[in-house]
Amino acid sequence: MIAVNQAYQRPLAAATKPAPAANPVQLVVFSLGTQVLALPVGQVREVLRFSPITPLPKAPAFVEGVLHLRGRVLPVADLRRRLDLPATERNDHTRIVVLRKRIPLGLIVDAVQEVLTVPAEAIQQLPAQGGGVLRNEYVAGVARTGERLIVLLNVAALFPEE
Repeated sequence: MIAVNQAYQRPLAAATKPAPAANPVQLVVFSLGTQVLALPVGQVREVLRFSPITPLPKAPAFVEGVLHLRGRVLPVADLRRRLDLPATERNDHTRIVVLRKRIPLGLIVDAVQEVLTVPAEAIQQLPAQGGGVLRNEYVAGVARTGERLIVLLNVAALFPEE
């Protein structure tokens, strides 16, 4: 009887099976001018068409005001102002992205482009080199999809809950 080395008897499928990929991440991708930004889907409650907003006296400069949403008052912030970007005219593409927070908050963006699924490994942190030039507490990471780079925002740093 011939002895068979058991190590060579595993099924071919098991030997060639690729390592499991990390969980994919779904992003709500939107724009502010030419900048393409995103938030994880889990941080977004809903996306609304732009509607009139009631201004609030003595509010921070980036707070546009409040609007009435299904019986509740929703504070709304202008993301352009919060990121120190120049103002633009609002149009039919302007949207309010409602964040899923303890106190919901609406963010005015120029347009919502898509919900995109990317592999977790496609998201990278900003490099810490360059004397801290690239360090930015408002950026959670950068996702690369093909030739496109999408900046993921850090909502907790942009709008801390007190």
